[in-house]
Formats: sequence, C-alpha cells, structure tokens
Amino acid sequence: MPYLSALNDAMRSFFSKETIMAIADFFRRARPRMTRGTILHGLCLAIIAVIAFVIRILPLRWGAYLSEFDPYYHYRVTNYIVAYGFQAFFTWFDKMSWYPYGRHIAPTTPPGLPFTGAIVYLILRDLGFSITVLDVCIYLPPVMGVITCMIVYYFARDIGNKEVGLFAALFLALNPAYISRTYLGFYKHETVGVFAIVLASLLFVRSIDLKRSTISSMIYFVAAGLTLGYLNVSWGAFYYAINLIALFAVVLAALRRYSVRLLLSYCAVMAISLALAASVPRPGYSILYSAGILPVYIGLVILCAFELARRVTTLKNRAILAGCVLTVAIATFVILYLYGFISPLVGKMISVLNPLARMEMPIVQSVAEHRPTTWAAFYYEFGVLVFLAPLGFLFIAQRPTNQNVYLAIFGITALYFAASMVRLTLILAPAFCILGATATAEIVKPFVDIVRGITIFPRRKVRFVSKVGPEFGAAFIIVIFLMLLPTLMRGVEGAYQPVTIASSTVPVRQYYGDWLEACAWLRSNTPPDAVVCSWWDYGYYITVLANRTSLADNATLNSTQIKNIALIYLSDEIQALPILQRYHVSYIVVFTTLVLGTYYGDEVKWPWMAKIAGLNDTQIADNELTSMFRLPISLPDRNSVITKLMLYGILTERTTMYGLPRPDHFTLVYSSSNKLIFIYNVIY
Repeated sequence: MPYLSALNDAMRSFFSKETIMAIADFFRRARPRMTRGTILHGLCLAIIAVIAFVIRILPLRWGAYLSEFDPYYHYRVTNYIVAYGFQAFFTWFDKMSWYPYGRHIAPTTPPGLPFTGAIVYLILRDLGFSITVLDVCIYLPPVMGVITCMIVYYFARDIGNKEVGLFAALFLALNPAYISRTYLGFYKHETVGVFAIVLASLLFVRSIDLKRSTISSMIYFVAAGLTLGYLNVSWGAFYYAINLIALFAVVLAALRRYSVRLLLSYCAVMAISLALAASVPRPGYSILYSAGILPVYIGLVILCAFELARRVTTLKNRAILAGCVLTVAIATFVILYLYGFISPLVGKMISVLNPLARMEMPIVQSVAEHRPTTWAAFYYEFGVLVFLAPLGFLFIAQRPTNQNVYLAIFGITALYFAASMVRLTLILAPAFCILGATATAEIVKPFVDIVRGITIFPRRKVRFVSKVGPEFGAAFIIVIFLMLLPTLMRGVEGAYQPVTIASSTVPVRQYYGDWLEACAWLRSNTPPDAVVCSWWDYGYYITVLANRTSLADNATLNSTQIKNIALIYLSDEIQALPILQRYHVSYIVVFTTLVLGTYYGDEVKWPWMAKIAGLNDTQIADNELTSMFRLPISLPDRNSVITKLMLYGILTERTTMYGLPRPDHFTLVYSSSNKLIFIYNVIY
C-alpha cells in the first residue's frame, strides 16, 4: 500500500543517525551549563533544607502529636472546615467553648491558618495520599519552616550574595527562636506568619527596584499585596509587617529615593492587603479605621506629598504645599478621633508598644511568652548572632541600598519589640539571621581569598603577605565555624524534646501521658453534656481531646469569666459552690507537678489566679503548708479549693495524717498514672 510505504520512509528518516544526532545536539545546547560551583551551591542549599526539616521533627521520638494548647483549637477549626465546607466556617457558633455563652468562630478566629491546612489536606487527598487532617496539622509547621528558610536565602542573596544567602538560611534553620514556632505539631498562626512577613518583604523590595521592567514590578507588587493580605487574615502581627513597609517607604523618601514606582507599589500593596483583610470577619472592616493602621495612611500622605513636590518648582510653593498637607492631615486625624472613627489598640498590642502598660494587665502578665525578654533569653535564642548582628549593621551601613535600608529598619524595629515581649524573638529571627550572615560572610571572605591564593594586599606595602599560605586561611575559617557551632547546636538541643502534650506540659525529655489519659477518661466516662471546669490554659485540651464543654480557654475572650474561675479555685468550698452551680459544672480538673519535684502546674499558677481575681496572693498564702512539705514555693490557704484538690489527690487517705481538711463537695473520680492530673465530680 502506498501510504504504508510513505509511513515507512518517514519513520526511517526520523530515526536516522543524522536526526538523532541533531536532537541530541539540541538538548545538549539547551541544557543549562552546570558548573562545579553551581552544583556545590545547590547541594549546600538542599542539605540546609534537609537539616531544617529533620531538626523540626525530632520530637517524633516521643510520638506525633499537636503541641502547646492553641494548635488543638486550630486543628478543630480545620477539621470542621474539611467536614462541612469553607462557607460553614463563617456561620459556625461553637457551644462547647466559653459555656454558657459559646463562641462565634469567624469573628474571633483569623481564617488564614485553618484555611491553609484544609486546602493542603484536600489537595493531598485528591492526589491520592492516605492522610488525615491531624497529620497535615502536625507536619505543616516543619514544612513551612523549611520553605521560610529558602525564602530567607533569596532575601539574603538579594542583600549580599549567594554565600550570605546560605549562611542566613543555615542560621534560620538552626535558630531556637524560630524552631520553637515551627517544630512538629506547632500548628499556630506563627507557622504561616513569619513565612508571610519574609516573603512580603522580599517581594515589595523587589517591586520598587528601578532596574526591573514595569511588568516585572507589577507582578512583584501584586504578589506582595496578596502575601501581605494573607498575613493580615492569618496573624495579629500583620500590624508590624504592614507598618514596617510603611516606615520603609517613608525612610526611602526621606533619603531622596522617592520614585513614582515606590508610590504605585506602596498603594497597590496596601490596597490589596487591606481589601483582603476587610473581606473576612477577622480582622474585618475595623482594620480600616484601627489606630494600628494609621502609619499606613501617614505613609501614603507623605508619598503623595513627595509626588506633588516634584511638580512644584519653587521653594516657597513647596513650603506652602507641605504646610497645607500637614494641616489637612492633622485636622482629619483629630476629627476622626473625636467622632470615634479610630478604634484603639487592644491590650496585648499596647503592652508590646509600652512594656510598662502590662503592669495593669494580669492576664497578659500571667503568660510566660508575653513577658519582657532578658539578656539570658536573647543569648539562648541567638548565641553568637547577638555579636554578629551589630557587625552586620555596620557592613550594610556602608552599602545603603534599598535592600540594606529595609534590613536595617527590620532589624531595629524587631529588636525593640522582641525586647518588649519574649514571644516576638520569632519575628527578630529572620532579621538577625540575615544580619549575622552578612557579618559572617564579610569576616570569612578574606580568608577564603587566602585559601584560593588571591592576593589581598599589594606586596609592595605588606611584605609578610607572601608568607601566609592557604593553610592559614583554612585554619581561620575552621576557627570561625567552631565559634558558630555552639549556637547552631543549641537549636538541635532545643528541638530534641517531646511536644507539650507528650510531656504533659512539663519541660522535660520524658514521656508523661497524663493529659492524654485524662482527656481520654473524660471522653469515655462522662456524659456528653458534662461541663468541665479547669484553669483557662487547658480549655482547648478539654474541648478537643476530651470532646467536653469547657468554661474558658486560651482565647481569653471573657476576662470576667476567667476571674470567676480564679475565684472558684482560691475560695473555700462554701464560696465556690454557688459559682460552680451558676455554670452547671459537673467536673473540676486540677493539674499539679508536686510529685515530680518540679513546679509547672497549678501550684505555681495560683498567684496569677489571685491577681486576676483581685486578691492579695501574699495574704492567702499558707506558709505552714510550705514548711510542712519543705516546698520552695508557697501554696494557697489549705481551705481553698485548689489546695484541697491538689493535696487530696496526691495524699488521699493520708491527708488526715497531716491534719489537712478533706473536700466535702468534691469526689475524686480520676487520678492520672503519674498523679499529675486529678478530676473531681462536683457534689451540690
């Protein structure tokens, strides 16, 4: 057949030696030229990514669980979204939290994190992976930690070079402050928050680069706006990120680096991010008139004034323009403030700006991560970076590019807020790692040149240079890395411990399953409509793990209710019973570590209960009990509910030996295996 003959000829022609050689030559030319240095660089980056992930999953030795308290709530919300759909999130009213009032989920929960977890789960499920929502919530934080390290690499590379990028990625991969918020099971806002801050910073700085094309700039500022908007709907620290960009834009204008591209990028990024924030219940439209967004509007006014000033030629007219702009801005602010259109900042944010203000906020003070950072904490979190970062400031000051100006502002502002609240060392970590990487690269560079045999100084001026061999440079580089080693290993040490629930919130490298056992007991042995009273720290455990109704949790939405819970624990039984009855409490939980000889339970939290309840903790302390049991801490009055329930749980029938009162209206129904958690049935 003719067509078969033609097809045969065509096949022979296609598979001829000449055709195959031409195709091979095409792919050989199209293949990117991979130099030895490029391969080595990529290998180093891959190793850093592996190190970052492996370190963050070290707690697997004690089991794969969610850590801390808040992640259990975010897991519950994520699971609800997967089960009922994304739209259901906005109408969900949770009756199991903050009984009897309940909780409107959408107005009290930023949707960014649970939506991210739900989307990741649905994608993986559709791809055929056998995985649960819990698995996604447990492993997402380490993955986000690795991704953020890679973004820091690109940000640092823009600031310095590839070596600076590698050092910055390595430092962040092993930084204890960042590991503590991205390790296995830490499914909280910070998981995606720091990622969004660093990515938005990188994209915005690139968007205002005049060396890039207009199309490239547009892509970058749209991406920056979307990333910043994602941060706005994910974490309350968006106030810092959005105002950081505003401050950076104003500083650039003050340094006479204003450009139309800066104005356009700024307007686009702020408009996109605020529109996204206003489109969800939290933060919602209130963000547009919040006091925390005022710097954004001020930055816009200043940039617009610079744009107008470009069109005014005479100095007199510029002075008039500046006066008019300033007058209008002040008048607008005063009018909006007087008529209540500017909402004030919430207590936690005020305490960050002004650390002294938290003295009047016992609920804020009672949380360890809200306290000011000590020098010891700084050194533990950053080690030798505490000394390298200031050197990094000096090096970038010599090259005041846009990227370096941004990094300097990032570092200074983050340092202030990290000093104000220990939790915010997390935000400082990327800035300090990049600054430390800049300093390290600059210090190591001369010795690398010596190893390569590159002359640093002219021989006519420095005669001894010829006597310095490559071994000297190599030895000095090794010394520098040995100095960095303790700092890098501290991250490994900090990560190598069980997640909070696996050690029952006791910071030891040992498995204590008491909270898991107690919640399992509550789930299996109490009525579904039972109301459980505990200190607010453990509310999420009870709601999620035990599937029982709680009075309060870490959201601290109702300070009056938390005060009433504190009164329950610190009052005697006769005073506590009416409050318990008002809330229809069936069971009450106490957590104590007295039997371990370490003190992390309610025995050390009761002074904060006293402050929140408006009581004097020194007046209700029982010094006789302290001396009787030879404790380094004081316990509240022996007749208080919390003391009775803790000591009776530990001693049971032996309480009479010590002359201690036994509870009359509480029956011990459960004692955990290590005598850390006791559950009592309330008898009215």
